[in-house]
Amino acid sequence: MNFNHREILSQSNLQNSLKNTWDIHTYHKKLDMISIHCDDVIEIWKKNLIFQCKKLAKKIQLDFQDSKFLYNNLENTMSVQAACLTEIFRNKNISKNSANLNVKKIHQLFLKQIQKGYIKFAIAWGHCKRTCGLLKTETYHADFAELYSISILYLIAKVAYLLTNLPVEIKVVSGGLRFNDSLFANLDEIKQYDKERQDIANMLCDEKINIHFFTIELDNSDKELIHANSINISSQATTSKFENILCNIDWRNIFLNIRSAHNINIPSEISQYRDIDSLIAASVVCLLNKKAQKDFTTVFNSPLLTITMNIMKNITTLSTKKYIATHQINKDIVSSDYLRLTVHNKPDKSDIPAIYLLGTNGGNQLSQHCTMFIENNQEIRFITHYEAKLMN
Repeated sequence: MNFNHREILSQSNLQNSLKNTWDIHTYHKKLDMISIHCDDVIEIWKKNLIFQCKKLAKKIQLDFQDSKFLYNNLENTMSVQAACLTEIFRNKNISKNSANLNVKKIHQLFLKQIQKGYIKFAIAWGHCKRTCGLLKTETYHADFAELYSISILYLIAKVAYLLTNLPVEIKVVSGGLRFNDSLFANLDEIKQYDKERQDIANMLCDEKINIHFFTIELDNSDKELIHANSINISSQATTSKFENILCNIDWRNIFLNIRSAHNINIPSEISQYRDIDSLIAASVVCLLNKKAQKDFTTVFNSPLLTITMNIMKNITTLSTKKYIATHQINKDIVSSDYLRLTVHNKPDKSDIPAIYLLGTNGGNQLSQHCTMFIENNQEIRFITHYEAKLMN
């Protein structure tokens, strides 16, 4: 597979914003942030969500009448149910690859599940937010973006239940440990983030619908293979993913806690700097936009900024290679009786629906790389902190 053309990273407009619309005054703006206790909104949210589930289930049953020609054995009730389940993912508001799915293969898998008395999905998705010097998010923690994404999973499960009256399970495999040798996210924060996501799922689910998060670790043979493969990743592939990986690495964890990455040690003048988030942000911005360096000359002494930029550049290069090499390992996350879902469109995997976890307006973004913002016109946007500052 040519990884230059396959989606293995979530969409982000942050890099383009930092390159094309960088403004130091915008960077220093303060955002109006509010915290809402989940108990105050979850019942209203869930009530509205269930209404949308029922509405979608009815729409699928009606629209199915025009799609019958795609399916076989429709004289069988179970086969009709399996076809309706398949139609969930032929909905362009649910799946990014709705028009290119292998309908027959998905239909057959659903039929086997129905015959066994259950519906099972599995999806690999995300690990904790990383602030990128507060350019992306404010904390590591789950927020309304995660609530929205988990609600999408709940919608899929609830509609499947309404169409079949069978228990539905969705296994969510956290990427926190799988990609930790590339992104170095704080392990304690990964655990807390997954706990928060599980808490959100538990608030939505019931005895018929189960969404649960779990982690898988790479074994030593996996890591050896990734290391060997990473050496052969081309410079073209590395360059194409470099900027995104730069903004995805947990620099705060590297600089303050582990103080080393890929055998590159972090000097004390970086790890002991009084405002590490500002140093991270300045280095990221300057690596993406050389013209911005003049904005930070009065804040940092030139050697410190240069040293930090060089270290981040070298770590990111190696991390990008490892990230791509990790994706090249086709590790089975669940047994074959689950229908696999994905957050990234895989052109070579037409039997795996690619889900819009932040809705169609969210595109290929994922909740761990953004926060939910509400504009003055009450429109919901999923964007990074710096992009939100540009809008104000």
